[in-house]
Order: sequence, then C-alpha cells, then structure tokens
Amino acid sequence: MAVAYFLFTLHGVFTLEWIGEWDRIGGGGFRFAIYVEDITAFICLVFRLAASVIALASVIYYLAKKEITKKLAYKLTRIVVFFEAIYWLGLATTAYFSVESLARILFSASLDHILNSLLVSVIPTVVEAIILPISLIILAIKISPNKPEKNIIKWALFSGILYVLSFWLVYSSIWVGIIRQKGIEYVTARPEFVFTFGLTAFGLAALAIYMTYFTWKSRGVLSIGQLQIKNIVAIVLALGLYFLWNYVSWVIFAGDQWNNWYAMFLGHNMDLWMLSLPLIALPMLFVWKDELKKNLLILATDGVGAVFIGVYLAAYLAGIPTLAVFHSDPIIRMLLAITGAIFLLLILILIVFAVTQRNTKVSTSKE
Repeated sequence: MAVAYFLFTLHGVFTLEWIGEWDRIGGGGFRFAIYVEDITAFICLVFRLAASVIALASVIYYLAKKEITKKLAYKLTRIVVFFEAIYWLGLATTAYFSVESLARILFSASLDHILNSLLVSVIPTVVEAIILPISLIILAIKISPNKPEKNIIKWALFSGILYVLSFWLVYSSIWVGIIRQKGIEYVTARPEFVFTFGLTAFGLAALAIYMTYFTWKSRGVLSIGQLQIKNIVAIVLALGLYFLWNYVSWVIFAGDQWNNWYAMFLGHNMDLWMLSLPLIALPMLFVWKDELKKNLLILATDGVGAVFIGVYLAAYLAGIPTLAVFHSDPIIRMLLAITGAIFLLLILILIVFAVTQRNTKVSTSKE
C-alpha cells in the first residue's frame, strides 16, 4: 500500500501536462481560474509526495530493523499527516472559485441553479479543501507520545469520517452533473452504471454514517489498544473496494473508451492509490486459527492483488513525463482485467467465508 501511495503520487508530480488540461478540453482560451487551481494543486501535491516518501521509508526501516521506537513512529506519523493536510489545502483555490461563483449568481439566478451550484460545487469543495485539512492539522498536533491517546483517536476517527464524506460529496456530485446533462437514462442504460451509482450515492453515504456511529461508540476509548480495530479495518476494506471496483469495472466493461463517469472519476484522481487498501486490510481482517486452507486463500488473494497493483502502477509510470497511460494497451488491459476480476472475486469469497463463520458462531452460542 505504501508503495502504491508513493508511486501513484510520483506519477502525478512528474506529469505536468495535466496543468491547464481542463481549459484545453473545454475548447481553449486562457482561463485564469483553472491555471490557478492546477498550479496550487501541483505545489501542494509535492507535499503528498514527500509524505509518501516518508511513509514508504518508514515501512522499509521497520521491516529492516524489525522494530521502531514509539517516539520515532509518532514523529514520522505526525509529519505524514501534516503533509497530507497541506495536499488537501491545495484544493482551497477550487473552493474559493466555487464560493465566488455562487456569490455572483446568488441574487440573480434561479433557485435550481443556486442549489445545483451549492450541492455540486460549493459544499463538496469546502469540505475536502477546508474542513478536512483543518481536521488533519489538528490531528497532526495531537499526535505525540506525551499526549493522551484519547485525543489522537478522536481526531483520527473524525478525519476518517471527513475523508469518506468528501468522497461521497465529490463523486455523488459527478453523478448529479451527469444526470442533469444526460438524463437518468444514462445511468439505467448499463447495469454496471446502476451498481456504481448505487455504491456512490448510497454505499459511501452508508459508510460515512457507519463511521460516524463507530466514532460515537468509541468516544469513551482511552487508548488505541481498546479500539475495535477490526471495525476500522473493515471500513478501510470497504473504501478500497469502492476504488477497486470503479477501476476494474472500467477495464472490463468500458473497453478502452472514456465516458462521462469514468473520465471524471479516473481522470487525474490522485486518490486512486486507495484501490490498494485491500492488500493491507485482508490479512488484518481475515485470519482463521488452525484453518490452513482459508489462510492460504488470504495469501493467494493478496498475491493476485499485488500482481494487479503492479501492472496497474506500471501502466501509469511507463508514460512519465507525459500523460500517456498504457492501460489501453491490449496486453496490459487483458492482464488488468484478469487479475482485477480474480482479485475482486477472491475478496468476495473471503467476505462470504467470514460472514458464514460468524453466523455459525452466533448460532452455536445461542444453542
């Protein structure tokens, strides 16, 4: 996961052609706002690259030394979280232009136009570019071996809620824009779009609500050791599956063609590295005592996932420093489709095994 975080961010930093691309796609003509947004986003993206380098180096150091001091672990984590906050602050100019645009039409446009601007642009950008980074900065301040773990837990969970909430608002706003432009028929015409729309509009909302409930339930927790870690890992797995599904469904169902949803979701989405989250979540969530076959299935699933992520990253990195991404190459696309589909299938099988085993234990305890 740390490797994916680093390499995907590296690709974004060293492919500068994306700066001003939306202006060119829109027909040309210099638009000051787009270049300001892209340049500030790039500057702050460098901080995410630095965060990913530190995160990867920390993992390598731990694997090499087999240990890491608590003081050093807290210090490195604090830096990573702070740099991640700066990355999100890079979107503040987008939030500014969204609010400024709403202010200009507030007393002249129709209510429908105002609500559309508010829901599709202003609220999503303000949450991800202002509220989320402020929360992360507070979390970074709280991360210290000399401070109570309770406050770290509170702000870490609150930041997690804001991550999921931001994704729900931003990606749902994409669907709202598509439906307003193309009509609901665009969604219902293809089964995978119906499923993806449901995952976005309702699945991410449900995940945000559950995370809010979990945070409230954990309000009395005083130390990290008292947290229900498996619940957190399950949330991480669900979020990773959302990104994984959206990429794999494009590879399998869309051929090598862009369309409204995939162009907006996959085009320069700097959070696509999160499709690697299942690699770390699976071993933490699904471990069965004295059940060798199921544990081998976990290893096989992570193995297939590692191959898929490797091909995925190679398709992106091979095009540096241009915007060329080689997932449309027939051989690479076939590898992505096969390994991605198998990876998703194996994850679903593991989930079924876990649910079945849990239901069996509940039934046995009742007897």
